[in-house]
Amino acid sequence: MKEFSEALLDPFGLRMKRYTRSYGAFICDTDQGTVLVKSVDWSEGAIWFAHGVKEHLAAQGFWWTDRYWLSQEGLPWAMDGGMRYTVRQWIKGEEADVSNAPEAIAMAGLLGKLHRLGMHWEAAPKCGKAAKRYDDWPRQMQKGYRQLQSYGKGMRKNGHYTEFDLMVLSCLEDNLQQAKEACHYFMGPLYTELARQMEEKKAVVHGSFAEHAVMVEAEALHSRWLVSEFEQAAYAIPAEDCIALLEKVLRKNEWSVNLGMAMLEAYERERPLETAEKQMIYAGLLFPSRLCKLCKEAYHLKRKWMPISYKRKLEELLAGQEKRKEFLRELACMLR
Repeated sequence: MKEFSEALLDPFGLRMKRYTRSYGAFICDTDQGTVLVKSVDWSEGAIWFAHGVKEHLAAQGFWWTDRYWLSQEGLPWAMDGGMRYTVRQWIKGEEADVSNAPEAIAMAGLLGKLHRLGMHWEAAPKCGKAAKRYDDWPRQMQKGYRQLQSYGKGMRKNGHYTEFDLMVLSCLEDNLQQAKEACHYFMGPLYTELARQMEEKKAVVHGSFAEHAVMVEAEALHSRWLVSEFEQAAYAIPAEDCIALLEKVLRKNEWSVNLGMAMLEAYERERPLETAEKQMIYAGLLFPSRLCKLCKEAYHLKRKWMPISYKRKLEELLAGQEKRKEFLRELACMLR
């Protein structure tokens, strides 16, 4: 949707009062509250899956999601000019601030509650082939490890090193060792049993739980949350979300041991972690996913020159290596 029209709200029985544009979507004040109007390019089954997860969470008492308004036809979308769009509940607030320790800790508790209440949901047939990733994690880790190895071999074979290449090579062997150790955890029986248990419980993950997916209504007497961006929701092991959130927050907070432990404690107040889950969180944080991502993006550009942004991101990563190791040592001790 390039332009907004009041007619977009008609299929949902809403009447607009005013609207503002927001990052490719529209925030609208209506006669029934604030909503977000956004075009999507997902399949019908993917929308039904996200809708089902949100409704299941709401039925269990987790109200803090951008639930879809159903159209008068009973669908969580409508069509406009050949494009599918959704209307979602919304709040007027700001993205969560992961550099703010109390807010980051509160996010961890919110995630724990989401995981606890998201268990035991059976996707309806209209969700299509439900995304199940219980057994996929080890394969992804092995793939990342092999890619890191290939980048090193490719650079050494080429023999002409850029400044970015030299920075990668300066930390590559250390990170390869970490990746190898992490893969050892994921390829073992502990993971196999954990995957079986989570599949039996029909555990659901958000898939993209970070500051861009969590809104905070600052004007509320008590902070009001809204979790959005359920596009990557799937049946998977909850530790995936924990690792992604911890890694994102800790990178922005110099791998603070106190903050990391406080976040895990906040999560466990809502949903206690199994021993195997704690081991996988350690292994997931040990795996150099940030380096893998940077290398993949940088070396797949197919340009003759490297954008300065990648060099800056890699410099930030290298600057935090020692503090990251310190955090991992503390976490390993806690898990013994």
